[in-house]
Amino acid sequence: MNQFEYYYQWKIDDLMKLEEAVSEESSHLNDTLSGRDPDVERLNEEIYLEIVNDVKEEYGINFI
Repeated sequence: MNQFEYYYQWKIDDLMKLEEAVSEESSHLNDTLSGRDPDVERLNEEIYLEIVNDVKEEYGINFI
C-alpha cells in the first residue's frame, strides 16, 4: 500500500466513525448513513478523495 492509499484509507476510517457518531445522535439519519445506499456511498468516497487531495495540495505532500 503506497502513502496515498494509506492516507486515503485512514481518512475513510475517520469519516466512517464520524458518520456512526452522527447516526447515533440523529436517528432520522440512520437510513442515509447506514451504508445501504450505494449513491450515498459513492458520494462519500468522492468527499474522502477531495479531502485527501486538499491536504495533498495544502501541505505539498507527494503520495507517489
